[in-house]
Amino acid sequence: MGPERDDVITDTGGDQADAGLAARRKRRRRVALIAGAVTAAAVVAATVVALVGGPGGTVPLGWEERSFHGMTFAVPPGARMPDEIEEGDPSYFTWNGPGLGLEGTYATVLITVREHHGDIPPQDGAEAVPVPGALRVRYGVGPVEYGTAASDGTVEATYGAVQIWTADAFVMVGVTLPAGPAGEQMARDLVASIDLSELDP
Repeated sequence: MGPERDDVITDTGGDQADAGLAARRKRRRRVALIAGAVTAAAVVAATVVALVGGPGGTVPLGWEERSFHGMTFAVPPGARMPDEIEEGDPSYFTWNGPGLGLEGTYATVLITVREHHGDIPPQDGAEAVPVPGALRVRYGVGPVEYGTAASDGTVEATYGAVQIWTADAFVMVGVTLPAGPAGEQMARDLVASIDLSELDP
């Protein structure tokens, strides 16, 4: 089952599409690198903030519901442009949020869904968050600093990485949100909204 949003970007064509694809690939590489570091930190460092969510599928007041390959979740209001979807194995969903206060830096939610039929890794001491449909959940969240070629300086932000395994899929959720308690709460709210009961990788 594919995406249910009708305002997603699927194919823009031409040089603009090539540039956009290159930017998204660069962003995914950055997300993968940070995600590994943040997830490892969650296992070994007590200073990493835990994502303490309620039962999965809870939509915060004022947030917007989304569905991607049967996975349901919610994102904050205020997207600066339509969602982006790339189908394949893996498939990608991107929510494009508002700026973070420095030119070229933005709040984002990047979700990767791919088939997985191998072993599921152990919890490794990481606390589990209840996500309907998941067999294993590992997560971490913490402060990061971003800089861009377009401007001098850096901006503080909150980055969270959530790794989820089901019976036949692996889901990676990477979020870049405002710095401080507000961003950490947004990360908790997003994780609490995830429901994989109907996931179709």
